[in-house]
Amino acid sequence: MPSHDSGPSVAKVPLGLVHVQDVILTAESANEILADKAVALTAREVLKFRDVWDVWYLVNRLNAQADRDIVTWKFADYGTLNIEAKAAQRCTELAKGSTAESFLDEMRRFLPARRVAEMSDAGLHRAILVASGDLLKRAVLPIALK
Repeated sequence: MPSHDSGPSVAKVPLGLVHVQDVILTAESANEILADKAVALTAREVLKFRDVWDVWYLVNRLNAQADRDIVTWKFADYGTLNIEAKAAQRCTELAKGSTAESFLDEMRRFLPARRVAEMSDAGLHRAILVASGDLLKRAVLPIALK
């Protein structure tokens, strides 16, 4: 698929890890990666929690901004149909308590039990899911459906 917002980016190599210099390569911007995540959240048959985590990280750590134009182009690139209905259905799924519990279950595969408990106690898992719903509302759904 074509990139709609890419440019040179420096891939820094951690000191001591390998003996190579930093590399400059062409990469999608954080905003375009966020657009890809909006498309993935909408178009995938099954919710992938890696997309949910990535959305939270892109917005909260990399300050990525949703760009409705790029999202629209991405849907066209993939030939996605029934976009509004799929996005609305995904928003409903993201708001369910059972989805929050499933997200925590998935995190237990990758994070120490103590960290997952801290996430749960602080409600971070719900905030992470809300970020994905908010992305769909800002970048995919028409204003009337928000």
